[in-house]
Formats: sequence, C-alpha cells, structure tokens
Amino acid sequence: AYLFGDILSISATTLRWLALFCAVVVAFYLLLRGTIVSIACDRDFARTQGLPVRTVEALFTLLTALTIVACLHMVGIIMVVSLLSVPQLTASLFVRRYDAMVGLSAVWGFAACVAGLCLSYWFDVPSGAAIILVGIAIYALARAIKSLCLSLRRISKA
Repeated sequence: AYLFGDILSISATTLRWLALFCAVVVAFYLLLRGTIVSIACDRDFARTQGLPVRTVEALFTLLTALTIVACLHMVGIIMVVSLLSVPQLTASLFVRRYDAMVGLSAVWGFAACVAGLCLSYWFDVPSGAAIILVGIAIYALARAIKSLCLSLRRISKA
C-alpha cells in the first residue's frame, strides 16, 4: 500500500489526525507568511533583518517531511512528489504572486483529489494513480490553453 497508496483505506481516526496536521501547517503558514516569503526570496537579506531564518527553515523542513509521510499511505511514495509539485506548477501558469500561487495550488490540488477519487470509484482503478493523472491532465490542459491564448494574442498584435 505504501508504494502506490490507497486513500480509500484511511480510517476516520487518521482523517482526524490529518485534519489537525493540516490546521497546524495552515497556522504556521499564516503566522509566518511574510518571513517565509522573505527567506525564500533572499535568505541573507532576511538574516540581516533579524528574521529567524534557521528556525523557520527547520520548521518548514520538518513540516514538509511530515507532509510527505502523511501522504505515503494515501497516494504512495511514487506519487507523493507529483502531488506536492503538480498543483504548484499548474498555479504558476496563471499567477506570479506567492500568496495567489499558494491559494490556487490548494484549489488545483483539491480539484485533482476530488476528480481522481471519482474516477477511481467509477473505473475501479487505484485512487492514488487516478488523483495524480487528473492533476497532470489539469496541468497539460491549462498549459495548452495558456499557449493557445498567448499565440492568439501575438497573432492579433501582428
């Protein structure tokens, strides 16, 4: 189950723990959003401003590792990286601001999870694979639409 995952085998207790963990991650982000952005943009400058760079980086690393471990049972080790990166890639096609990218990434990730679970149920396929395939399909479609719009814009200017 840890190679490919099985989101449908997660117990109600595990869901409660995951909800609590999610609340902790969201609280961490909301409380330290400015510091996180400063560190991400220029670590040395953030240090000169007296920001707790090492502490925030350590907490961020810890929360990332815990997120990966929490996702292992749901989607499997093979697909964890995709689940963490594909929604962000999709969001980056449309926005450049950090806060907007975080919000849109969450929306794309949620949409991929819901649609993937539906496909998993309807076609009796592994849920982790279905979620990731939907996420990649959303990315491919969004990229194609953006490329088409950019091409049409260049043609209309010419």
